[in-house]
Amino acid sequence: MTPQLKRVATLFLTLALVTSVFAGAFAGSAAAITAPTVTATDDGTGATTDHTISTDYDNTDSPSLKEITLNYQAGNLSGLTASDATVSVAGTSQTVSAVSVSGETTVTVTLDSTVTLSDTETIEVTLSGVENPHNAGSYDVGVDLIDGTGTSFDSAPGTDALTIVVGDTPSVTATSDLSEGTNVTGYNGSADMAETIEVEAYTDNLEADIMTADGSRTLTTVNDVTAVSAADSGTSTPGTYQLEVNHSELRTLEMGVNEMTDLQVAVENLDAGAPANDFNATLENTDEVSQLHIAADDTRAEIEDNSISVFNRTLWDRTDAEIDDTRDVTGNTSTIYVSAENETFSDEVDAAIPDSAEAGDRLGLMMSSSVDEGLVYVFYDEPGDDVTGSEVDPVDDTYIVLNDNEPHMINLADGTTQDGGTLDVSLVANDAPSPGDLRDDLDYGWVDSFAVFQYSIPFVGAGLILIGSRRRLGGA
Repeated sequence: MTPQLKRVATLFLTLALVTSVFAGAFAGSAAAITAPTVTATDDGTGATTDHTISTDYDNTDSPSLKEITLNYQAGNLSGLTASDATVSVAGTSQTVSAVSVSGETTVTVTLDSTVTLSDTETIEVTLSGVENPHNAGSYDVGVDLIDGTGTSFDSAPGTDALTIVVGDTPSVTATSDLSEGTNVTGYNGSADMAETIEVEAYTDNLEADIMTADGSRTLTTVNDVTAVSAADSGTSTPGTYQLEVNHSELRTLEMGVNEMTDLQVAVENLDAGAPANDFNATLENTDEVSQLHIAADDTRAEIEDNSISVFNRTLWDRTDAEIDDTRDVTGNTSTIYVSAENETFSDEVDAAIPDSAEAGDRLGLMMSSSVDEGLVYVFYDEPGDDVTGSEVDPVDDTYIVLNDNEPHMINLADGTTQDGGTLDVSLVANDAPSPGDLRDDLDYGWVDSFAVFQYSIPFVGAGLILIGSRRRLGGA
């Protein structure tokens, strides 16, 4: 053999040895357990039931089994204890000493003593009190086998091991506008826009709560249901139903221009005691609207008691309330919605609205309110006329509309804002503006401006109640 042929032969021998080593390594790392199966006693959505997870050990390594970890793709395992788990190996029951749950979907079952596994033995775990996923479909349930040293010696992903069908909990469809993790673009608070929640259920007696991300406050509850197809109990076929969430019902959500804000949604079957189908979605705001919400303890709300008392007797009962904030805006921003959980502020706003107020009335005791440091007209329920008798224009005029049912609306005239800018806004209740500011900012005359101002003066204002209606004086 020539030296060149020897080198070639040596190279092939080396490659063969390397291939053999790698093949042996990969062969040794192959999973020794079969794909796990999961059987649910009740396979309906949201049901709390028993799950039996089964897999076969198929190797001659004879490892010692101490712990079994099960990783669910969805569902709820929280609250499980050692008394909720049973384990058998090759048909022999094993004593469970502990069960620990992590993040609601991962459970580790610890045996009282290690068990030596033999080839083809079946490992079976039964868990009692598992809450099924809330949506119909197939779910992964991974299995991880751990020895007495805490080292994993085998695992299997359990792809599509658990199958769930529609049960008492409504199942959100794949075509629903709102579902887990969806991002709703183009939000602008408009009553002309809506998102649809589509579910499969065995009843049309459904209700959806739309809440803040932490679930602490309900923005709106939707119970107007449209049937796409009705359920058929005779064939156990669920129906498809839709609930519409109008954008205008979400105006009390704190959100700046171009911001993304999370929502929590819970869809409930009112005919059953099953869990609601709850999930999180995201709203992506445009630059057309900004939404200001004052929480109960929000420092942006200022309350000041300006009452006058003599010998513990209140002669003049007055509390001033103010919301003051700076909002990011763009040249497209046309509306700011304002709502409040602060009951004191809301009560004082109500007090500033005369009982006899009619839609479109000007509210003099709210007209210290300002936008961009200038006084603006404040109307009740809908835009009305300025002091000259001309109807305000949403394109040309900046004004505020107070509503009995929040949110209140600040309309911004075109040109009020610009890209990359900020805007100072304030809502002030029970503190009448100065006559000079009314004349300078809103074209009030001398008589009209002092009529509004005098109503806020102790004793003088009280006396005016006797000679004129509160709507005319308080309403400017």
